[in-house]
Amino acid sequence: MVGYVAAAAALKFFSLNRLTRKLYRSWGNVVGARIRLEQGLPDVYVGRARNLISQIRKHDAVKPGDHLLEIGTGWLHWEATVLRLLYDVRVSMCDIWDNRQFPAFHLYFSEFAKVFAGEIPMSASERNRAAALLARLIEAKSFDEVYAILGNDYVLDPTGVLSGLPDSHYSVLFSSSVLEHIKRESIPEFLQGCYRVLKPGGYAIHLIDLGDHLTIYDRTMPYNKNYLRYSEKTWKMLFENEVQYFNRVQRSTWLEQFAAVGFELVEERPEQIALNGQPIARSYQHFEPHDLQCLTLHVIHKKPQ
Repeated sequence: MVGYVAAAAALKFFSLNRLTRKLYRSWGNVVGARIRLEQGLPDVYVGRARNLISQIRKHDAVKPGDHLLEIGTGWLHWEATVLRLLYDVRVSMCDIWDNRQFPAFHLYFSEFAKVFAGEIPMSASERNRAAALLARLIEAKSFDEVYAILGNDYVLDPTGVLSGLPDSHYSVLFSSSVLEHIKRESIPEFLQGCYRVLKPGGYAIHLIDLGDHLTIYDRTMPYNKNYLRYSEKTWKMLFENEVQYFNRVQRSTWLEQFAAVGFELVEERPEQIALNGQPIARSYQHFEPHDLQCLTLHVIHKKPQ
C-alpha cells in the first residue's frame, strides 16, 4: 500500500492548480513516450483492436462511407487507425486535450504491420488493403500526413461533452478505457451528447475499466477494486485527484445512465474478479456482488430508429 498512498499524494499535488496540472501533462507525455518507445506494441492493444472489430462485425455496424467517432483517442489513435485499415470510412478522433505522440504511433504501427495478418481475422482483400495503408502510414512524418492518408480528422473538445460535434452524424462511436475518467456529475450530459451525435440505429461501443487505477503505481498490489473500501469522504480527501481522475461508477449505474438518455442495450460482457473478503464501504454495500466484482465492462448500446 505504500506505493498506492504515495502515488495518491503525488497526484494530489499535481492537481493543485492549472500550472501543476500542465506540468503533470508535460512530464507525463515525456516519460510516457519514453516508456512506450522502450516497450513497443503491447499485446493488450492488439487484443483491444481484435475485440472492437469482432463486435462491429457481429452487429454489422459499419458500412462503406460511414462516419465514426472515437472518444478519448489518446496518444496514438490506436483503435481509430486499425478500424480505418479495414473499412472505407471516415473517423473523427476526439480528445479534451492534445497528448498525441507521433514517435509512439510510428513504432506501434510499424510493429503492427509485421503481425496484423496473423492477429486480426480478415479476408484476402482486407489484408491487402490494410497492408497498403500501413506501408503508407509507416512512411508518414507527422500526424497531419497520417490524417491526409486516412481521411480522418482530429477534434479537440475541452468541454468533454461533445458539444462541438454535429447532430445525428455518426454511425458508430466507440471508446476504450475512457468513460471511467469522466467526472461523475458530467456523465448524464456526456451520454446525452453521445446520443445526440449518433444517427438513429447507430451503435455506441465502450470498454469501461472499473478497476482501481491507483494500484497501477504499486507493484505489490494486484489490479483490483481496492477503492471500494473507502467512503466518499475519505476518497475525496485522500485519493481523488484531477490529473488521473476516475469516477468509481459501478456496472449497474452505467447501465442505468445509458438507459436514462434513451439508449437500448444490445450486448453486455462483464469481466469479473473475486473480492476475497475485501472491506466494502457503506456507500457501495447496496450493490449486488456481480456489480462489485465487475472489473471490466464491455457494453454495446444502440440509438433507436
